[in-house]
Amino acid sequence: MPWNLNGTYLESCNCDVVCPCTTSGLTAPADHERCQVTLAFHVDSGNVDGVDVSDRSVAVFIDAPRVMAEGGWQVALYLDGGADDGQADALGKVFSGQAGGPGLIQSLCDHVDAQVTVV
Repeated sequence: MPWNLNGTYLESCNCDVVCPCTTSGLTAPADHERCQVTLAFHVDSGNVDGVDVSDRSVAVFIDAPRVMAEGGWQVALYLDGGADDGQADALGKVFSGQAGGPGLIQSLCDHVDAQVTVV
């Protein structure tokens, strides 16, 4: 499934200072027993398998082991409530890993439609 997204990205985790995961390819241990991270994306322009997903936002909440590369992530997706069914499905596939990726997600909650604003 081809996809391309351009826009704004924000990340915040429960590490004490700077997240060691992003600079280590997810192999350095987090500061605490579990890594709890929020990722927020605003897509300025984007296309997922022919579906225009421009001007949509997504928030991803992850609970992962201390070393994120071990997998077993528990994930909740919050998709832009303004997205139509096709956009929500397309974004859900990308951000859940169904469109490809390292296969680290163990469980995925059903997505929630929400007002997601990335400033």
